[in-house]
Amino acid sequence: MKRKLLPVVLASVMATPAFAEVADKKFYVGVNLATGSGTETATIDDVEYEEDFSAGSTRFALGYVSSPQGRIEVSYGGYSLDFDNADEDEEITSLDFDGYYLFGESDVRGFVTAGLGFTTYEDTAEYTLANEDLSGISFQFGGGVIFAPVDNIELEASLRIKAIGWQQIEVSNGFSSTDVQLATGLTLLGIGGKVLF
Repeated sequence: MKRKLLPVVLASVMATPAFAEVADKKFYVGVNLATGSGTETATIDDVEYEEDFSAGSTRFALGYVSSPQGRIEVSYGGYSLDFDNADEDEEITSLDFDGYYLFGESDVRGFVTAGLGFTTYEDTAEYTLANEDLSGISFQFGGGVIFAPVDNIELEASLRIKAIGWQQIEVSNGFSSTDVQLATGLTLLGIGGKVLF
């Protein structure tokens, strides 16, 4: 009886990790709130002009847990830029695609993240020949800590850096035109939460 039962038990034990690994691959939705600062740089005739701002952001995310250490995430975020000399805040929106790598296997885990984004500088159509809001490409990276108080809930604290290069603007006074190149950099401290399913 023992000789017949032993192969069955061994087969069950060996199969369990593979099943558990598949079962652990989950989707999640999340939200992140952040605050920080940044600098906007305008390059005109090879001369750079810089202006600092304070910033806040809200991001909504959908992610896939591809492995215990790996994740893929797509998020949509709004960024509010408060310049000292401006009457109103400037607004940026961004559709981001990021990869995550998590360390450890406990309820508290560190992570690093990096990715690319497609950004829009809202209400800037008047500055473009096509009469469309400025578009740009961003590169973002960061790191932080994830805490899982229960099985399907995660809380997150993070530091993220986002660099945006905008399309070139042509400014004309009616007699001559000048090309202007804009770049925006942000550093943000954020907190957020995720629900896994």
